[in-house]
Amino acid sequence: MQLNKNINARINNLLHYSFYIRAGKEQIYIKCFENDSWLQCSSSVGVDEKSRIQRIKILKSSEKRQPAFSNKPVVKTINPFDHPRLVYNQYEHAEALIRFLLRYLMELPKSSRWKMAGYIIFQLDYEPEGGITDVEKKMIKESLEQSSAKLGLVAKPSTVVSEDKIEKLYTYIVENRISKEDQIEQELQEMLI
Repeated sequence: MQLNKNINARINNLLHYSFYIRAGKEQIYIKCFENDSWLQCSSSVGVDEKSRIQRIKILKSSEKRQPAFSNKPVVKTINPFDHPRLVYNQYEHAEALIRFLLRYLMELPKSSRWKMAGYIIFQLDYEPEGGITDVEKKMIKESLEQSSAKLGLVAKPSTVVSEDKIEKLYTYIVENRISKEDQIEQELQEMLI
């Protein structure tokens, strides 16, 4: 019975984890707001013959452990964020990469079906040619929500909005239990696309 209580307590804690993701053509940085765990990895991933992600190169991390992968061979390397105009070059791979990294920081097993219900703030570290379109914004938000976000927000590129301001946005969202983007006050709304 005690084991079930411990598992339920861990699940309840996970349901409140929220993340900041800064994605670039070379690297991705993810930070968990609640426990300050973070990682930096390469944007390029190794995929198998069925285009499933098999390898991710962790560059730096607050975690001491390394991600576990199957022994399937890597057929090719792709970078879902490397395109001069589009935010996502490979939508499915970008979504799978984000999902994997979130599970890694939350220490969830790959086979786990539990979903978190936290907030994810996504930001690019570069400005795509022509900016981010409404269609791309919607695509990013949908991929964040598919990755288990309660609310996915897309911030202006890091050249415009600093990580300190993102912290302020997150604090405001959590303290006010925001559930829709249109409930965010005007000053903070200006950080979003």
